[in-house]
Amino acid sequence: MDSSILQRLKRETQACHADLERRVDVLNRVQTVAGYRRLLQTFYGVYCPLEAEILRSKSEIAQWLPDIEDRMRTGSLRRDLNVLDSSGSEDLPLAPTSPLRSLADQFGCLYVLEGSTLGGQFIARDVRANLNYTPENGCAFFASYGANIGTMWRKFREAIEAYAASQPDRHDTIIHSAVATFQTFGDWIDHTS
Repeated sequence: MDSSILQRLKRETQACHADLERRVDVLNRVQTVAGYRRLLQTFYGVYCPLEAEILRSKSEIAQWLPDIEDRMRTGSLRRDLNVLDSSGSEDLPLAPTSPLRSLADQFGCLYVLEGSTLGGQFIARDVRANLNYTPENGCAFFASYGANIGTMWRKFREAIEAYAASQPDRHDTIIHSAVATFQTFGDWIDHTS
């Protein structure tokens, strides 16, 4: 048995993570403003309900991640969409998501959301090179934590590891939630493509 929940998460979500990357095909979508806008709209449709679920029980997750509100990225998606399109995000469809009933469910979901900030740094560079959007103007979502990305990821890793060490019977729930989050993204991409 692995001593690290992160090792298990990486191993047991590897296939669904790779499948999602293939389905999203971000690099092709950030070649044009229309493709980029559609990508942001699709991500908004998933992030908005998932983050609302996480914040519904924010006092529980905040015991482990005191900066949980700073980690929510729906606001940056709204700002980016407002730069790209004056109609913004008010009427965008939202993905059907399952409730995050426990702290273990929240951590599994956050593993996917926080992990996406790492790849987002590379995407932000492509968006700037291809479309000239910057973190201050149209690319805040992918730029996420900017220069603080390493610190934010380290804090998340420490929090999930500490939680998992205190709740060894919840490891499978964390894994299941991460897999379900990847599937939610994939299903929504298929639905909106």
